[in-house]
Amino acid sequence: MSHTKNTVQSYEKKLINTNFIVKKCFLYGVSVILASLAAITNMYAGQYYKPIQNRLGFWVEAGANSWLMQKSELKNSVGAGMGVGFAYEMQREHFILNIGVGANALYNPVKLENTACTLYNQDDLDPLYGGGAGEKLDYMYYMTDRKDHYVNMSIQVPILLGYTSDRFFFLAGAKFGYMLNLQTYCKTTIDTKGYNSVIGTMENMPMYQFYTGREKEDKMRCSLKPDVALSVELGSYLGDVIKGTGYNRFRKKQHYRLSVFADYGLTQINHQSLIEPVVTPERYVAPSTYDMVDAASLHDVVSSSVAGKVNNLFVGIKFTALFDLPEPRECVMCKSDLKFVPKVSQSGKRRTLADEKPGQRRR
Repeated sequence: MSHTKNTVQSYEKKLINTNFIVKKCFLYGVSVILASLAAITNMYAGQYYKPIQNRLGFWVEAGANSWLMQKSELKNSVGAGMGVGFAYEMQREHFILNIGVGANALYNPVKLENTACTLYNQDDLDPLYGGGAGEKLDYMYYMTDRKDHYVNMSIQVPILLGYTSDRFFFLAGAKFGYMLNLQTYCKTTIDTKGYNSVIGTMENMPMYQFYTGREKEDKMRCSLKPDVALSVELGSYLGDVIKGTGYNRFRKKQHYRLSVFADYGLTQINHQSLIEPVVTPERYVAPSTYDMVDAASLHDVVSSSVAGKVNNLFVGIKFTALFDLPEPRECVMCKSDLKFVPKVSQSGKRRTLADEKPGQRRR
């Protein structure tokens, strides 16, 4: 027992250290990107005019959502997801800052291998005669085809930095989110059997609550943790690309782009517990007391004792529409060194060159 406890504590320490290292590397990476962006912006400062462009827009996305299982009796889940969001984007030269808020609707089916649990040393009751035979038996549950369907909503705040050149663009950064479970639908097939040292295995005897092929389903809500995801996006602008700069060159006010993306969750999203996927009654009774299958309750598998660490992965296709915000207009003539000289004096007479001071004459 002591050895097992030490092993668990050692594993928890290793897991904490690993998470700390991953988070530390991620923060260092974001710091390097921010420092590089600031250095390059200063390098280009003072060169020919290229305005800072501010944009507002929205995006829609769809793809495959997967729950990656670690140290778990569950297999990786592959589902689907779609989402919408609103973004603010600033572009200077080739560099992009993109922030916003979005919501994703995600569906994940999770399968559980066939499992069994047993109530040992139960009274061998005979419901036909309403009494006990004085013998003991083991009452066994067998679960097959267990599948839990999770419907979740993820609220995300992306903070992304990127690079663009001609049609190509690239974004990378973090998405801070909170995953809310909307509904979990569990379904399984349960067989119950009895084992007596004298008779052996007893099955398919409903009068003794030994059932075959009983369908059991339940709906519930589970609790999920906030998520921090590392995000990468790569794509292209749609339509014509205008390379001209300056106030005398036409620039499009709308920008559309198509991209592929991947959001990998760095943090664990599930709450683990010691509860079994199915919680059985405490004792075996006659059908007149309660039904052994109906009295059993299902518990969602990602929050049960069979679940390990669950990380979220969302990959797919994304369409983004951005619209330029109004830019302040500048007076080009106001920056000229030439002074305006009126042709008519205040008295109403036309001024001649002789009346003008040498410094006021136009060159």
